[in-house]
Amino acid sequence: MVQYIFFESKYNSDSVKFRTETANILYNRKLTKTIGLISDGELQNWTKAALERINFEVVCNKTDSVNVVVNIENKIPTLTYTENNKMEKFTSIYDLINNLKYNSL
Repeated sequence: MVQYIFFESKYNSDSVKFRTETANILYNRKLTKTIGLISDGELQNWTKAALERINFEVVCNKTDSVNVVVNIENKIPTLTYTENNKMEKFTSIYDLINNLKYNSL
């Protein structure tokens, strides 16, 4: 119980909350743009979390004007990003996220 009180005191603010029931730290993010994500399983979870960390509202398994589609090609994940009828492929979530943070199509 003492540990919960410690975490609640350190992680409860307008931007961060600690949930004692699940022992999870939740971040209150200001989502600035919506993106569709077509994927499943573990890759969907990892890609969604990465996109949310850079303030995207992620809509899973539904297309939007901006999309990421994750496929496995020759045992390698391929993340295809589309926006404004332009498309770019990435072989890692890291590369996709860096592109979204610092570049545009």
